[in-house]
Amino acid sequence: MTDRTSKDLEVAIIGAGPSGIQAAKAILEAFPKWREEAAIAVFEESGDVGGIWNRDGRNQRGNYTPDLHIADAASKQAPPFTLPVASSTQPIYEDLSANVPRDLLNFQDMPFPRDVPMFPKPHQLGTYFREYAKRFELSPFIQFHTTVVECTKQQQDDGDSQREGASGGAWTIMVTPSRNTQLEHENDTMDTENAKETSQTRFYTSKRVLVCTGHHRKAFVPSTIAGIRHFRGIALHSSAFQSPEACIASIGSQRRNSPPALKLLIVGGSISGADIAKTCAKTMDVAVSVRRWRTIPHKLLLSSFRKQGKIRTGISHIDEDGVVHFNNGDDDSDMMQHPFRPDIILFATGYRYAYPFLSTRHHDAVCEADGFKMKDLYLRMLHRDDPSLGFIGIPTQVMSPMMMIETQMHWYVRQGSCDLSKETMQKEIDARKDDATQDSMQLIPGFIVYFNQMARLTGTQGFWRSFYKHRLFPLLSSIWTLCIWPQGDGASMKNDISDARK
Repeated sequence: MTDRTSKDLEVAIIGAGPSGIQAAKAILEAFPKWREEAAIAVFEESGDVGGIWNRDGRNQRGNYTPDLHIADAASKQAPPFTLPVASSTQPIYEDLSANVPRDLLNFQDMPFPRDVPMFPKPHQLGTYFREYAKRFELSPFIQFHTTVVECTKQQQDDGDSQREGASGGAWTIMVTPSRNTQLEHENDTMDTENAKETSQTRFYTSKRVLVCTGHHRKAFVPSTIAGIRHFRGIALHSSAFQSPEACIASIGSQRRNSPPALKLLIVGGSISGADIAKTCAKTMDVAVSVRRWRTIPHKLLLSSFRKQGKIRTGISHIDEDGVVHFNNGDDDSDMMQHPFRPDIILFATGYRYAYPFLSTRHHDAVCEADGFKMKDLYLRMLHRDDPSLGFIGIPTQVMSPMMMIETQMHWYVRQGSCDLSKETMQKEIDARKDDATQDSMQLIPGFIVYFNQMARLTGTQGFWRSFYKHRLFPLLSSIWTLCIWPQGDGASMKNDISDARK
């Protein structure tokens, strides 16, 4: 059954993660009348707020599917052999800790309780965002278990390509119950007609759309690896990783004998790859393949792992015996003595931007063809050709993601609905066209420069004043506590830094 009743909104927000709930809170505070009129809606595919920090959503989304494939670059068969790789849209795994201190992870108007460790666990972050939504009464505006299928806008007929879609027309948003919700209903009723009733499609119209779906939506793996057809184990993306025990259980049924340790090859040595390597090295024989060795990040991230596992530079090929050969020649002698034949290959190779609900016209206008970068976003937020479409939380490698989200929303509720000319927006975009990092702010000074730019536009406090007033002293208190009780939370990071200096 399809409900074609159109419900009018001022703003439609896609996603109830940190960006989505902060967007809803800022808008409702700036426009109290919209709360009374229920003029905004947040569409969330899982059953709770928090985005990736809602670890229950890992099961709710239910998408552990081999939706990625790697082709064999050395294969001559047609069609070429492809290896399926499992992935998930919920990448938080067991035993993960945040890599940012808690005092940089909270919103300004609600600090973490002091009994939360300096580097919170996923369930503690999930609880925080749940309590945040509760405190500011956001739940009535969030539609849980709801997937946005299409988000489209008719092209304007006034011939003004510079202001296309910005001032006239409305977005049409088609939503359906999330896939897992449909299956639950089907299992409960075992009645086809009732299942169709629960799979109801609804339509909304909205003047503006804010996309708050985060970065971890589309897992990325290399398109080809020579000899991958000779690999007989399990391949997964880091987003589908749960725990070392789950890896061992997944491969156990395929092995007749039980050698001393399972062999795990991790492709990618950045934050996720290094963390999973250190976690699995306790129970597995682990090797990490990095594309190129970068002294500062890799020495810090992989310093403690080097005592337990192998680090290699790039995969050359996989031979007929399933042994992985690496690019750097220094490994040849070691490979002859200790050939590495992995049971599991885990790709910690990052993500690409993807917004499948947007029309091709809008998607291609803001996202590079390879999905690696966003483009033509004014202030890294608004679509240049149609400012009624915005993206919150896009920049990466920021000092404090919550500070960034807050300053973006401060600007949005004050000036986001202003009549911005295309020339004004293009000038700001052109000013950073030579920035090779694009969406990455490289922590310092990029993030501080961006924060101060937004503060000047909104007349709010700059970075240092805001940091001093709201975050400095709680952060110093956390560091002091860590120094007094180094055996507590954060001791592992202290040890890694110490090892990296040696």
